[in-house]
Amino acid sequence: MPVPARLRLELPNEISPVSVQPIVDQLNQATAASSFELHLRCNGGGCVNTMIDLIVALHNTEANVVITFGRYVMSAAATIWLWFLVRATPNVQSLHPLKPGVVMYHRPRRMQMGEYICFADEIQAGHPLKPALLQQFKLFDDLFMDVHNALLLQAPDGSLRGAPSETLIFKDDGLTYRHW
Repeated sequence: MPVPARLRLELPNEISPVSVQPIVDQLNQATAASSFELHLRCNGGGCVNTMIDLIVALHNTEANVVITFGRYVMSAAATIWLWFLVRATPNVQSLHPLKPGVVMYHRPRRMQMGEYICFADEIQAGHPLKPALLQQFKLFDDLFMDVHNALLLQAPDGSLRGAPSETLIFKDDGLTYRHW
């Protein structure tokens, strides 16, 4: 039986409802016989809620999906690629780029409130948007720790090594720094 051709779904420039919804629709309608390459081409990131919608659709799809990127992935796009790099599922995985690329990963750092761009630290504790932003922070922080641990356990030659000892601990200004 011939293997079906892999359909390339390209997501260039940004993660937005307009760019992502057609891909989410295809993933939701896909069967186990479907095969996709989700290619993040020169993607600067975008909307966190849309990024979460795409991650959920990737988790729920029956299709076989590989996620690739070209040149760079930033912010929300980097999160999608990293998510399935360290948390691959039986049918969704991120592949390493064929050429050197740039990955810029960070927490969501602001919300638009009318015409004002509000940084997370500026949102008052009782504000109704604060819990949603804290929930997003947890998602990003948990993924960061998974990526951090995966990188620590990979030797420069690609082989796996034991967890490094974290005996050197430095505390300053209420923060703890672990060095290896």
